[in-house]
Amino acid sequence: MFLHSIAILIDMKMITLVCENCNKSFEKPLNEYTRWIKRGRDRFYCCQACASSVVNTIHKPIDLRCLWCGNLFKSSTHKRHKLCCSLICAKKYAHKFVDKKKLSETMKQLVKEGIVKIPTWHGKKTAKELISRACRICGSTFKIKPYLTRKTCSKKCFCKLMSENNRNNPNCGGELHYRRFIYNNVSMDSSWEVRLAKWMDDRKIKWERDRKKHLLWWTDSDGNRRRYYPDFYLPDFNIYLDPKNKWKVPIDRPKMEAAIKENNVIIIWGHIDSVIEQLNSKLYGRLTC
Repeated sequence: MFLHSIAILIDMKMITLVCENCNKSFEKPLNEYTRWIKRGRDRFYCCQACASSVVNTIHKPIDLRCLWCGNLFKSSTHKRHKLCCSLICAKKYAHKFVDKKKLSETMKQLVKEGIVKIPTWHGKKTAKELISRACRICGSTFKIKPYLTRKTCSKKCFCKLMSENNRNNPNCGGELHYRRFIYNNVSMDSSWEVRLAKWMDDRKIKWERDRKKHLLWWTDSDGNRRRYYPDFYLPDFNIYLDPKNKWKVPIDRPKMEAAIKENNVIIIWGHIDSVIEQLNSKLYGRLTC
């Protein structure tokens, strides 16, 4: 292994260069030289001392006044030199808006003389960035920032837009942002709905899922009439099914009881296991296994 590495060093091609600092000739591997040339480097040094001495002569130390507190501090002529004496002053200076009334008397004097510059927020610049957009409901124009995707001018129009989207939604359930489950090219809201559909298909129970066709109404505690779309409808038995998770069952109990009473229909609802058990007992002897 050691002899193999010596053979590689012997076969390595070298190139002779001249140091930019001391004009001393030195050798460098050719592959390293070509790599640095491709990266745009055109100056080479024989040692680290020559390289650091040249860098120190290019960027000279200078005295600057802090843009926030006005104190003198040591900086350099580098293009990315420090503008503030400390990180605290730099954070304060970089802030968009500064209340000039809270400044000290010395700072107010430095600002007046032009030694320290205080950044201020310009409301007119942000106002120019606003664009005009037409409301999807009433058609009136309103101002909005270009990176926002709002489509309505007010909350009232937004509620109307959501109502239209819910009515035009071919799937059951009013929410549009939930995860969807596809079964037999039918979109469903949850995995337990897919499980119930598979259970009914295994027993050859015909079911429908269409929010435009099956609409029920119910009245809440405030006296408002609300729409209700059951998840499944069994046309051969005139029964509605609505499986829910355990957390949703006690919350939707008033809605389900009101929908059953006001529409005078049979709705089997609850947890998926409870719905399958009730449906199995109700249709006992009428199912095809």
